[in-house]
Amino acid sequence: MIKFSLISTFSLWMALFFINTASADDMSDARKSAVDILIKLEQGKNTEVWESSVSNWFKERMTRDAFLANLTIIRAQLGGPGADRKLVQQNRADGDPASGYKGSVFSFTFSATFPGAKVYEMIVLIREGNSYKISGLNFLPNPN
Repeated sequence: MIKFSLISTFSLWMALFFINTASADDMSDARKSAVDILIKLEQGKNTEVWESSVSNWFKERMTRDAFLANLTIIRAQLGGPGADRKLVQQNRADGDPASGYKGSVFSFTFSATFPGAKVYEMIVLIREGNSYKISGLNFLPNPN
């Protein structure tokens, strides 16, 4: 009985270890995708981001024209490419009750400095297929 208990405990521990490792890998992959997307936006590759990095879930809620217009307005206010980007916070949740989305949701908040403003960039990603795609994007003034 003790031998079975030790094997069960070890098996449970190993399962939890691999689940946590997968979650850490998912978070790292999602964070890399978030940074890559934000860099493309800085470079003015808004259409490319819409086509390859925006989730179908998001596209059902916003038109391409609205997405591109909003980014054009934001880019004009920021005044050019960012000089600094620092991760402030990252989170992973299983779904979003407010929107009804079911699945893993990764959110990242970065502090970034641009020629025209210091902002918090908040990007939310979901996994579609083998990639992480935008399900939310916001820029807020950073008074700190």
